[in-house]
Amino acid sequence: MATIYVPDDYTKIQDAVDAASPGDKIRVKDGSYNEEVSITKDNLHIIADGSNVVLDGSGTTFLLDGCSNVKIEGFTIRSYYTGIKIYNGSNNTISQCAFSDISGYADAAGVRIYNGSNNTICQCAFSDIKSRVGATGVRIYNSSNNTISQCDFTQCNTEGDSEYAPIKLEDANCNDITKNRIWDSYNGIILSNSHNNNFISNQIWSNTGIDFYLENSNNNLISRNLIDSNGDRTIYIKSSINNSISRNMIRVGSGSKAIVQSGSITLSNNSIEELTP
Repeated sequence: MATIYVPDDYTKIQDAVDAASPGDKIRVKDGSYNEEVSITKDNLHIIADGSNVVLDGSGTTFLLDGCSNVKIEGFTIRSYYTGIKIYNGSNNTISQCAFSDISGYADAAGVRIYNGSNNTICQCAFSDIKSRVGATGVRIYNSSNNTISQCDFTQCNTEGDSEYAPIKLEDANCNDITKNRIWDSYNGIILSNSHNNNFISNQIWSNTGIDFYLENSNNNLISRNLIDSNGDRTIYIKSSINNSISRNMIRVGSGSKAIVQSGSITLSNNSIEELTP
């Protein structure tokens, strides 16, 4: 296993990736890089080797295409249309990255996972994610067994598109969304055709839309979350069955509804406080 340094050994991150072998580390030193990096090799560890390693450009910063066990750690990523995309990948990890000013005409995203499994996004920050037609901090679709943990999301989809949120799952099953913080955005978390997911110990506050929205999504667990709602519906469940909502602390404004449902759900040990003007 070798360690490759950018810009010492190679001036571009892409050149370092092309030269690397599975098991190698790529350390990127402080500086600003305008690149779109494509990765098709397994078992690479790409690390920001400094406190000011900035990727500033357009398009997609890192595309992980069909690879596994790739780790991307510590980068500041801004001004791109998509921060990181995982396509047909498994067991990849994105950690301690900061995504900001991610924008485009439609469907901008900090991280996208498509047809992936067992990928982890942890200890990342997402802010100012926007587009004219919907934006997401993390979007997972047609994927399973992924984890989003200990991430911060703020100012995501502030344009108010009702179909987008800081975290959005579509046709995504058996994922774990835990210990994240979501605030000052439009919606909080959206599920569509997604089943058997766990949403545990998240903090969600000061969003103007719906904090949890489930549509055609069954057998999900929403538990031990702290939700301080500014919208008219905190948890909205539509055309979904057998979801469990338990041990949450929910604060709602006067006239707002904590839980709106169509379909069967299990409620237990939730604390709901209605604030009066």
